[in-house]
Amino acid sequence: MESIEQLRTELEKKKSEYLQLLQTLIVIPEQSSGYYPPSAQTQLYAAEGKIKMLSSALGISENGWCKTEKNNILKKYYKDTAGLTKRNRKAAAIGAAVVIIGLIVLVNYLSSLGDMNRFDDNIQKGDKFFAEGKYCNAIDNYSEAYTNYDGFNSGSYKENAFSKIESATTKLMDEANSDNKALYMLRQSVDNLLKLNLKTSDKQKITAKSEIIKSEIEKRVTNGHNTLIGSISANNGRLDESSKKLLDELLWLSPDDYWLNFIKNKENE
Repeated sequence: MESIEQLRTELEKKKSEYLQLLQTLIVIPEQSSGYYPPSAQTQLYAAEGKIKMLSSALGISENGWCKTEKNNILKKYYKDTAGLTKRNRKAAAIGAAVVIIGLIVLVNYLSSLGDMNRFDDNIQKGDKFFAEGKYCNAIDNYSEAYTNYDGFNSGSYKENAFSKIESATTKLMDEANSDNKALYMLRQSVDNLLKLNLKTSDKQKITAKSEIIKSEIEKRVTNGHNTLIGSISANNGRLDESSKKLLDELLWLSPDDYWLNFIKNKENE
C-alpha cells in the first residue's frame, strides 16, 4: 500500500508534469492569442484526471488548481486582436475551426461526467478496502471501474484502474506466500479477472500471474501429500489437528485431487 508521503510525492510530480505540459503544448501564433489544440487538450485532460484522483486519495480538494494554472498561461500569451488584418482574419477563421473541434471534445468530456463520477466512486471504494487489507474487495471495485468506463479518455482511466488491480494482486500474492487461504482467494480473484474484457497487454499480465499461481498450488499440494502421510504415520493412522486444517486448506486449492479426497474420506470413516 502506498504511504501518504508517496502519494504526496506523486501528486507533486504530476503537478510538475502538468505545468511542463502547459508550457510545451500551447500554440502561440504571431498575431493572435495562444491556445491549446485538441491533441493538447486530450493530454491535459489526462493529466488533470490523475491530479484529481491523487488529490482525492489524499483527502484534499484540487480546488481548480489545474484550471488556474492553465488560465495563467493563457493570460500570458493573450493578444488583443481588435486590429486584425485580412491575414489575421484568416488565422482567426482557422482558430474558430479549432474552437469548434475543441467544443466537440468538450461535449464528449461533459457527456462522460456521470461515468467519471462512477469511476471515481469505485476507485475510492477500492482504495478504502486496500487500506484495510481487504485486497479481494479492492480488486472487485477496481475491476468494476476498469470494465464499466468507456467515456472520455478511457485509455488513461483504464490504465489507472489496472495499475491499482496490479497493486492489489501483488499484495495478495505476498500474503499467499505463507497463507493457503490467501492463495485460494488470490486464485479466485485472478480467475475472475481473466473473465473480464481486458486489453490484450493487460490480459497477458494477468495470465502470467495465473500461471505462477497454478504452479504454486501444484507445489503446495505435492508437499502437502508428504506432510499428511507423515502425520498419519506418526499418529496411528489418523491426522493430528494441524494436519486436518492443512487438509481442508489443500482441498480448497485442489478440490479434485485424488489423494486429498482419499485421505479426507478415511478421516470421515
